[in-house]
Amino acid sequence: MARSHFLSILLFTLFIMLLQNSAIHAIGITPAKGSFILSPGETQEYTFTAFSTEPFPQVATLLFLPWRAPDEDPAIPKKEDKLLKYITLDRTDIPLEPNEQKEVKIKAVYPQEEIEPGNHEFSLYVTQGKPEGSGGIVALGAVRAPFKIFLKSQGKYVYATFLPISAKEGQPVPLTLNLYNWGDENITEIKTSIEIYASTDLSNKVYSIPLETTKLDKDQTKTLTATWTPAKNTKGAHVAFATITYAEKSTRINKTFKIGTLNLHVSELTSTAQKGGTIPFYFSVESDWPSPLENLFADITIKKQGNTVASMTASEKTIPGLGKKQLKAFLDTTALELGTYSSEISLSFSDGSQTYTSKADGTLLLTENTKEKLLPAPEQPAPLPTGAQKESITGKTIVRIISGIIILALIIALILMHYRKRN
Repeated sequence: MARSHFLSILLFTLFIMLLQNSAIHAIGITPAKGSFILSPGETQEYTFTAFSTEPFPQVATLLFLPWRAPDEDPAIPKKEDKLLKYITLDRTDIPLEPNEQKEVKIKAVYPQEEIEPGNHEFSLYVTQGKPEGSGGIVALGAVRAPFKIFLKSQGKYVYATFLPISAKEGQPVPLTLNLYNWGDENITEIKTSIEIYASTDLSNKVYSIPLETTKLDKDQTKTLTATWTPAKNTKGAHVAFATITYAEKSTRINKTFKIGTLNLHVSELTSTAQKGGTIPFYFSVESDWPSPLENLFADITIKKQGNTVASMTASEKTIPGLGKKQLKAFLDTTALELGTYSSEISLSFSDGSQTYTSKADGTLLLTENTKEKLLPAPEQPAPLPTGAQKESITGKTIVRIISGIIILALIIALILMHYRKRN
């Protein structure tokens, strides 16, 4: 009974200490993202709230920078958005007491120079650190709030998106042209047309059609559509151009699309390998069909002078439309001699209604396993992190280390006390 009581007390004490040690403290901003529309002659403001849940005073330092993808290295210079110089923060350093909140305002003035209308993406970064004289190690962390400014244009301006849809051979190709009035004036006449070329070098125009003449009021959008039915046996990559003409301005945008055939291309077969038991055998499968292909099954045979010496299989539930996937099979090299072999892959797959087959060939050079004869290289230290991966050792890190040592010492002390009482 005494032993059970002792263990209960020990577990409860450890739980409380671990709970205190793992408490999450942070500095951040809310809302998590923001946006506004900036029209000619306007000034816009947006309010964020900086907060701290740290148990000690902090200074939140704010930076407003061009947007970066999460996997981009901030050490690599990024082309500056000209709109950035028309954006200001009402404060860049905010002292925060524990659990305190303070507002920060973003202010944007419509630019005096010509800047590309449309979406401009930025990020509001917040870094944290103890105030000077706090006697602690500066704790650097960062949170980021994406921020978008939609910049309208002075005068007449049409923004367009063009979307031709890849299609199966023999089926019509939908063509969609979206028009947006991003200016501050109505546009009374917009002429549009579409051209399609049967090759990416633009040597063979196969289709041309004028779309309806239309108009756009301020802030209005409109969608124009057309359909092209390709001639029989038309396949491969095509380029479609949409031309938009209005108010003595002309814009031409293009997109590439495909007329699909029910073909699979096999590439990137494993061509060299070292003998040594069962080894992986890789190959890639790329589809020319716009819709997903299902239930792909591959039979792979390895031959020497026309005779099959090994076989293996691989499968994949779905190959995406006009997509590519790598597959892996396993080859048993135990009974194989060193040398060059031929590899043959037979594929079976389905478009959902019918099963088809396809074949591909390659070569495989099987060499001596040098890995077993070499001593392992000495273990190298892990490379230091760079860019966004860099982390400073913070005061909280030191606190966690010390807490871990205290917990370990407490466990040892309690165990020793328990056994001394028993003896």
